[in-house]
Amino acid sequence: MATKGYSSYHGRGSPGKIALIVVLVLILLGAITYLVVQNYLVYDESGQVHLELPFFKPKDGVDTEQSGDGPDGLTDADFDRVEPEFPHVKVSALHGVRLPDDCLWWGADYIMTKLAPEDMVLAVKRTTGGITYATEAQPPQGVVVETGRPLDCLKTLPAADRWTVGHIVCFSDNAFAQARTDCALVRADGGLWYDAAGQAWLDPTDPEVLRYLTALCRECGELGFNEVLLDNFCYPASGDTAAIANDDGDRAQILTDMAKTLRSSLPEGVALSVAYRGSGDLTLAQLADLFDRIYVPAADYDAVASQLGGQFDAATRLVSMTPQAAETGSYMLVQ
Repeated sequence: MATKGYSSYHGRGSPGKIALIVVLVLILLGAITYLVVQNYLVYDESGQVHLELPFFKPKDGVDTEQSGDGPDGLTDADFDRVEPEFPHVKVSALHGVRLPDDCLWWGADYIMTKLAPEDMVLAVKRTTGGITYATEAQPPQGVVVETGRPLDCLKTLPAADRWTVGHIVCFSDNAFAQARTDCALVRADGGLWYDAAGQAWLDPTDPEVLRYLTALCRECGELGFNEVLLDNFCYPASGDTAAIANDDGDRAQILTDMAKTLRSSLPEGVALSVAYRGSGDLTLAQLADLFDRIYVPAADYDAVASQLGGQFDAATRLVSMTPQAAETGSYMLVQ
């Protein structure tokens, strides 16, 4: 006996509902198929589209119509070559002098006739963090910036018929670090970290530090420098480095990425170099890949040249920082 007011038979689903479900499933399958197939659509030179599925591709070693000689006589091997992301700038042997930091006040004529008859290396950013001319790189307040005559002198020197190098001390920088502790390496208590020589260091991962160094490098190129030399382009090695609280991440990768950014900021043809003082976060092989020249203390020259090997052109790309002129190769006279 049926219950009053209710039906005990639910029956089959409505044909309309079943049809709707089937349509939705088909639409979903069609969308998935479309997204997958997009990865295997290939357009030839005439604009015709082809479907190339991976399981239909010929096995390695099997000749196809596209193997062998290609256009302009190129072979498959030629298309597999990868050009370096940042090709090196071709440099000649350097016979330079590292000029005094304040020499720009003395005038271009005096510098070229008395101090640097050949190539010259000029301080741009000092070890103290000060800038030797009226820069537009917007250093933080508290950084000493020379104004007036030095900029006029600096515009004259690169125009002379000699190689000019701008020397930038990168991360050891008391002035910047003290003005912007949020951009510096710090201790766990938030205070500035200092190395064994009493130098504070900037944080290589900080965006403002990257912006500032990039602006300085670009400015050097625009002023006419032939080369930019980065010094202290590394993490600190002296002092209680274990006490640095914000020293995390892959150091080598951080410095590699920054070197590539600085390289891309330079006008075409301006060389980018680095000073190496026996240790660092990048290997010599990595430095040789990233930079056009490597500057080393004279005492380390032979050992470094040996490690770099015969394929590295030490005569032009390895510079000895020495108090006396070398008979061969490249050198920078220092006091």
